[in-house]
Amino acid sequence: MVITDSLYGTFKLEPVLEALIASPAVQRLKKIHQAGGCFLAKPEWNVTRYEHSIGAMLLVRKLGGGMEEQIAALLHDLSHTAFSHVIDYVLSNKDEDYHESLYERLVIETNIPELIDKAGYNAKSILFSTKEWSLLDRDLPHLCVDRIDYTLRDLYSYGWLSLGHAHGFLNQLVVVDGYLVCEELRWAEWFASMYFKETIEFFLHPTNVFANQQLAHILSVSLEAGVLSLDDFVETDFNVLKKLQMSQNKTIQTLLTAFEKPLSPSDFQLREKHIQLKIRVIDPDVRLGARCLPASTQSTVMKDLFIQTKKAATTGAIVTIAERGVK
Repeated sequence: MVITDSLYGTFKLEPVLEALIASPAVQRLKKIHQAGGCFLAKPEWNVTRYEHSIGAMLLVRKLGGGMEEQIAALLHDLSHTAFSHVIDYVLSNKDEDYHESLYERLVIETNIPELIDKAGYNAKSILFSTKEWSLLDRDLPHLCVDRIDYTLRDLYSYGWLSLGHAHGFLNQLVVVDGYLVCEELRWAEWFASMYFKETIEFFLHPTNVFANQQLAHILSVSLEAGVLSLDDFVETDFNVLKKLQMSQNKTIQTLLTAFEKPLSPSDFQLREKHIQLKIRVIDPDVRLGARCLPASTQSTVMKDLFIQTKKAATTGAIVTIAERGVK
């Protein structure tokens, strides 16, 4: 199998990766949008969990990670529910980790473990052990493949950064003791600024916030009305949308039109919502001689970004959504 990615180029893949990519569980991710419901308000914001999963796998490969970690990267988002993190807003889950609670149960129900074992690898070790995939995932404020890919992929796909800059950053990354490190301070600062753009300017973009909060309200109404159950969320965005559109619930039908026309008090009961974000800051390690130190120890740029991030995340955004009391 030969696969081409917009960020990383063309790669020839081994049969185990080809089989996993072709599986229904991975193919489902083509219909799960990375940014939740914002594609309903802005159709071009349409990066999927599938694109991100392929990208994470290829970036692990590009950085020299072994086959097991490539498999883990490809499969790390398998349990994301319809509309990604919108379910966390519906359930008021501040940790935004609902999909993680489903991971083992959902993966066991697929043919994924069988495919891995059949290829000569240990599915349990790759999928369910506490083994740390240090390239794929690390806690903030560190760099990791997951964090790098979704940041670069969103910003490149939506025209907010150039491929040349993305490659410049990627080409100077090195692996030290299993962890990702920048060779140059300027690239650590650059990625921190891109991460700010992603987590503040994109996540808090009024269109993004409106779309996800409006959708979360519609989904909450649908769950209360029995139009949906939590089991429906393990399907795709489009399966869930179809169930909403096919329902006979007039409130749901009217609320769906909020994505199609400007909100007006003559059509809807409106409500302002103040949305604050989790404070997410990144502080890449930089190789300085024989040592690797956080960029913030060498850079005032980083310290300024930390202050800006805290202020922006705390200030948040105020959006107006159409409430259930439709006129």
